[in-house]
Amino acid sequence: YHGIYNADDPTLLLAEHLRTAAALFVAALPSDRPLRFLHLGHGAGVLQRYLQAVLPGSDHVSVDLDGAVLAVSATEAPHAGRAVHGDALDFVRSTDETFDAIFVDIFDEANVCPAAFSETSFLDAAAASLADDGVLVHNLHIGGRKRDDAVARAEDALARHFHAAYRADSVDSTATGGNALLVGAKRALGRARLHENATRAGLGFDAGTRVRRLVRLCCDDDVCK
Repeated sequence: YHGIYNADDPTLLLAEHLRTAAALFVAALPSDRPLRFLHLGHGAGVLQRYLQAVLPGSDHVSVDLDGAVLAVSATEAPHAGRAVHGDALDFVRSTDETFDAIFVDIFDEANVCPAAFSETSFLDAAAASLADDGVLVHNLHIGGRKRDDAVARAEDALARHFHAAYRADSVDSTATGGNALLVGAKRALGRARLHENATRAGLGFDAGTRVRRLVRLCCDDDVCK
């Protein structure tokens, strides 16, 4: 399902959690320069293809532990980004590159994101790799004790490691399943500006509705919105 794409039109983004992620990316980031994205977990490369189409000139680096996934994607859903076969944790800890956004979309056999992606060493390295106005967006599955515990762990970690942390559940989520998109930012994100940016971006779907679902997880000042 997450790999569904239109071979002729990469701007058709079908997976709801990817729509939410794209809306958050685009709404939070500046539009006055080419943007650089790091995708931890390549999957089918659908989000990469989409963002390259709606943000011409954007640069994308994807890291995936599964070489077979990268090989199939390169054949079936090619895009102009750089694909790295390797461990996402190692890549972030060792890179000297700077990114405007880092998207974490990695799960184990139980559909739970490994705890290492909520640990200090990873989050410190990720924050160091982000531009001053960059954001980390973490996709997590909800529903069930293990998955909900992982979400709670990630929420707490982002709140402790970033100036501001947020959560927006995809619009198709229910109490028993779905996706939570967590955002770690180096500066507070004003809801009004995010909504305006998302609405203006022309993403091909109602980006404003996705951004309106954003909830501040932690307030460390008096401008929580």
